[in-house]
Amino acid sequence: MKKTIQSCHLPPAYGCGNGDQGTSAGGFCLKKLSNLFRLALEITQTPVRQIVYIENMLMFVQIAEGLGIRSVLPTDYRPTREKLAAMGLPVAGA
Repeated sequence: MKKTIQSCHLPPAYGCGNGDQGTSAGGFCLKKLSNLFRLALEITQTPVRQIVYIENMLMFVQIAEGLGIRSVLPTDYRPTREKLAAMGLPVAGA
C-alpha cells in the first residue's frame, strides 16, 4: 500500500503562511518545498538521473520522486541496501 501525505507538523520556518492556498498539508506548503528541490537541482546543475535521495521523512521522498529524483525511504538495513543495489549503487556486504 502506497502511503501519501495527509498532515505534517514541522516548525513554521519550513512552511507557508495561512494565506497560501491549495498546496498545504497540515499548514505546510508543499509547493515551496518543491521549489527548494528545484533550486537545489538548478544550483548543482546535476541531472536527476545522477541523484539518489535518501530521506527518512515520507513527505520529502514524495516531493523528490515527483521531480523525477530516485529516492529511498529507509526502513531497515537490508531493504534499504537492496533498494540502493537495485539502483546500481555499490553497497557493502551483509
